[in-house]
Amino acid sequence: MDGFIVYPTYRITDGKAQVLLFGRLSGGESFVSIHDFRPYFWIREKDHEKANRILTELDAKNVEIEASEFRNFDDDPVAKVILSIPGEVPELRKIFTEHAIPSYEADIRFAYRFLIDHNIKGCMRISGKTEERPEFAVDKVFVNPEIAPTTFDPKLRVLSLDIETDVKGAQVYAISLYSDRVKKVLLLNERSYRNAESFSTEKELLEAFANAVRQEDPDIITGWNLVDFDLKLLRDQFARHGLPFILGRTLDECKLRLTDSFYQDSTADFPGRAVLDG
Repeated sequence: MDGFIVYPTYRITDGKAQVLLFGRLSGGESFVSIHDFRPYFWIREKDHEKANRILTELDAKNVEIEASEFRNFDDDPVAKVILSIPGEVPELRKIFTEHAIPSYEADIRFAYRFLIDHNIKGCMRISGKTEERPEFAVDKVFVNPEIAPTTFDPKLRVLSLDIETDVKGAQVYAISLYSDRVKKVLLLNERSYRNAESFSTEKELLEAFANAVRQEDPDIITGWNLVDFDLKLLRDQFARHGLPFILGRTLDECKLRLTDSFYQDSTADFPGRAVLDG
């Protein structure tokens, strides 16, 4: 089956790195594809022995150096330095630099390194069995399947959010959710209204919102000034009521990176989903 990748990332499990590729299958199901993968970069082959001596001095038992058939732009043969986890790469590159050993491709982000190696730009063909993994809020979980590049027109789920608050932004009065499948308004109100769901407390409203996001399972969440206003306020209100701010496809809480800089935009990290600020 074919899948479109919405959110590439990785995790460390028992000291080993795994690439996680979240997205939507051509059949409409959401998925995550889990792949064991080790980070690596390149050095010149002529620095191979010198690098090995440094690794011996460091007692770096989880690092391997292999000869390869590749060359750099100066036509020098290069060797492959293989590590265990991505966080080890910058430190080892720094040590090599201090010993006059240049490194190549040590700055490529880990999940994208995996995609590059498999020539995958966005769509991939997946061949393998699925497993039950309760830590992922997706329809299908693949573990180390065979993958190959392909192309198709994905039908992604896009969910638009908007909230209304009091003047001080201290309480959420309403949350609207709009997509091709969902047209819903959640209200903080004792009265019932057509085409809306009413809740007597803000906590109940927020819990219903989180459930609605999980049920819709969007690939993309969007809205106007979404991160700096809506998501920031929702995060704060979730915390005020002791609710986990879990709106992604894992058990990890969503994170916001807020900035007032004119040159940078605030960003939101919802594991397994893309967040696009309108």
